[in-house]
Amino acid sequence: MTESEKLLKELGELSFLRMWSHSSPIRNDNKKEFCDLLVYTKDTIIIFSIKDIKLSANGDDIVKEKRWNRKAIEESVKQIYGAERALQSNIEVIGNNKKLISIKITENTKVYRIAVAFGSEGKFDYKAGNFGSGFVHVFDEISTLLLFKELSTIVDFVTYLDDKEKFYKKCHVILEREIDQLAHYLMNGRTFPDKYNSIIFENGIWEEYIGKIEYKAKIEEDKKSYFWDQLIEHFIFHEFNGSLESNESSIEESLRLLSYENRFNRRVLSDSLIEFITNSQDSNKQYCRTSISPSNVVYIFLILDINSDPIKLRTIRRDILEKRCVVTRTIYPNSKNIIGIGLNPNIKILNGIDLIYFHLETLNEEFTQYANEIRELYGFHKNTKFAEKNIKEYPEF
Repeated sequence: MTESEKLLKELGELSFLRMWSHSSPIRNDNKKEFCDLLVYTKDTIIIFSIKDIKLSANGDDIVKEKRWNRKAIEESVKQIYGAERALQSNIEVIGNNKKLISIKITENTKVYRIAVAFGSEGKFDYKAGNFGSGFVHVFDEISTLLLFKELSTIVDFVTYLDDKEKFYKKCHVILEREIDQLAHYLMNGRTFPDKYNSIIFENGIWEEYIGKIEYKAKIEEDKKSYFWDQLIEHFIFHEFNGSLESNESSIEESLRLLSYENRFNRRVLSDSLIEFITNSQDSNKQYCRTSISPSNVVYIFLILDINSDPIKLRTIRRDILEKRCVVTRTIYPNSKNIIGIGLNPNIKILNGIDLIYFHLETLNEEFTQYANEIRELYGFHKNTKFAEKNIKEYPEF
């Protein structure tokens, strides 16, 4: 594995997490490399190809550029299109831990194609577009690092790719650096201009963006959001190491929902969860808080100290969480997904956490009656206090 491939692997695992990020996956039919990085989660597939091509010392600049483009970009595009055709032909792929990746392509599946080209020394333009079989994003060293840094969740990342592809379909774009286009997008509420047929993104927009007080405040506020990342990584670690206790809930679907919270949502949820744990330190009591994410997923945080009798009390805690999920589904009828998270009263120790996933597509009379019976029997939500917080991605001063 080259240094550039190692970098892409590390960035992929940071942003997309190990459960869905597969470095140098292998085709099962011929045992050849499928691509450099494959990200797959439910309806999202991202195919990366990376080339690190040093500039030739011979020839004029036009010849150098043609030669470099052919090796660094065109060969990546060829690999990406080939990988996508293989998936459409149901070729099996071996990913993490040498296990087959169960990839199902449906009409809802969205494929993103990314060519990462290193080695141009900033001398050549990078032109994204349709090279014959679908839109390919082309990134250099700087844009790759900063894109992963600024769009550090799979939702933030693919939303940008989606918006960019739509933008390029109706507008001729001229730019030298991807980061200037990214900065314009972020500074304008994560939108691209919609009233131009042609546009130039000038150098310097990125420096203007990161120099703003609002940006620096956002970075500071986002620090707390990484508690959510730690929570996800905790479960993935135990899943990969075979130390995760199974239950009837779908761990992959639970983690997918947790990981599909964008960076701002993670900040909101982490803030709520950290505050809740901090204010719930009496180990002899049971605490519960319900938080509604901007994604419309409802989270139930339940604190019950299980250290005195881990086996007995953990069963009780899970049972309480499951029942609360049932009741909560009727209280928030527009939220189809409920996640229950059971914790101990210690914010610094992520041990013995429970994760419950509950999904119900449509409420019916029988289920509502059952939920009301549980609610009445256990007194759930009888003394509920509602509170709202007005949180902005870019804090104002």
